[in-house]
Amino acid sequence: MEKSKRFSGKKYVTIGITENIPIEIQNRIYCMIHNVCESLNEVDYLQVFELTSKSTDEGTFQVISHSQDVPEYSSVIKLKITKPITEKKYM
Repeated sequence: MEKSKRFSGKKYVTIGITENIPIEIQNRIYCMIHNVCESLNEVDYLQVFELTSKSTDEGTFQVISHSQDVPEYSSVIKLKITKPITEKKYM
């Protein structure tokens, strides 16, 4: 079965994303989209990214939760970062 082409091609970023989300987090989000496109035959048109922070004895982390509804999919990554942000973005 052919993989989805939904998120292939050029990427466009709004000024709000550019101003509010650091480039390293933007790059991780694009990697997460690429991973879901590679791992599933069907990719939902709406990808949800919830950005939260978590502090532990090891430091402060940016938590990126990625999900879609159909087919159901979710993944979470943590990045050690000095200034985590809290946002919810739809792509």
